[in-house]
Formats: sequence, structure tokens, C-alpha cells
Amino acid sequence: MCARAAVRLYGNANVQTKRLFQRLKIRSTPAFLLFRGGELVGQGSGANKERLEELLRSHMTPSELVGKEPLYMEAGAAASA
Repeated sequence: MCARAAVRLYGNANVQTKRLFQRLKIRSTPAFLLFRGGELVGQGSGANKERLEELLRSHMTPSELVGKEPLYMEAGAAASA
């Protein structure tokens, strides 16, 4: 079973998030950290959808790679879904 979750953190929100960002070596946002089995397996930063999708696909197992459909929803698609 593959659990999927996303957490949004603001680096300047408080002392704890500042320490977490330092420990994870996050220097810019948005930052994306991929974990599998509790271990950090990949990370990237920036607001480029294609680069984020490439990062995600590079860490997915064959059974998770269903096809070539986008892993993200286009703007406005959420409202019509």
C-alpha cells in the first residue's frame, strides 16, 4: 500500500519550522521532498510543473506509473471536477 500525503509548511512560521528547514537544507520555496518508507528519496524546488512531474515519476514504482497522464490538475479543473 502506498500512502500519499502533502504537507504545506511556511519556513518563517515559527522556530520549529525554521529548524526543520535548516535540518532538511531547504533554501528556497516551493520545495518538494519525497519520502518512501520514512526515508528521504528525492527533492526538488521551483514552480515548474514539468520538472516536478519528472521528479515524481522518477521515484514511482512501475505499478504507480499508470500512464502518461499529468500528475497535476490544470488551473480551473478542480472547480469543474
